[in-house]
Amino acid sequence: MLARILALVVMVYLSTGCVGVAVVGAGAGAVMADDPRSFGTQIDDENIESRALRAIRDNNEISAQSHVEVVSYNRVVLVVGQTPAESYRTQIGQLVAEVPNVRKVYNEVKVTVPRSALTAMSDSTITSKIKSALLVESEFPSSNVKVVTENSEVFLMGLVTRKQAERATEIARTTNGVEKVVQIFEIQES
Repeated sequence: MLARILALVVMVYLSTGCVGVAVVGAGAGAVMADDPRSFGTQIDDENIESRALRAIRDNNEISAQSHVEVVSYNRVVLVVGQTPAESYRTQIGQLVAEVPNVRKVYNEVKVTVPRSALTAMSDSTITSKIKSALLVESEFPSSNVKVVTENSEVFLMGLVTRKQAERATEIARTTNGVEKVVQIFEIQES
């Protein structure tokens, strides 16, 4: 039944001309089933991310001088990166907040020079280590938590219980290279 629903969704997207559809297989269906967000919310999150990035890129002055990433989970948006001016940082937050379906924006863009390629690689390694540790955790499905690392600062987003938030935070804090952990969790009562 799930396979038929996913096939239908893919056909609808293809018929509307959306080329950003990922290949949907049994693995993707399993991840979607484990995700505490509804399918519609997952689609909203993807749309929010792409629309927010497009709005930032459309502002040539900001996009030429800034490095920005946008992550949405349950319509809560985290914006990280670097920009050379506080006015750009403020504008970035406003552009993201204007995207349809956004419930809340955490603007964590820093006013500084863009991170180096070496720092970006280190951040990617930190994220991978944390995600791997979360995968082997029996406390909760890893799809409940999104991990974003920027300049050794780890942001944790997701729909979790208080106990799960504590465990995910502990995993992140004890990961080599992490300087700070920021919780952007929505706590669900268990």
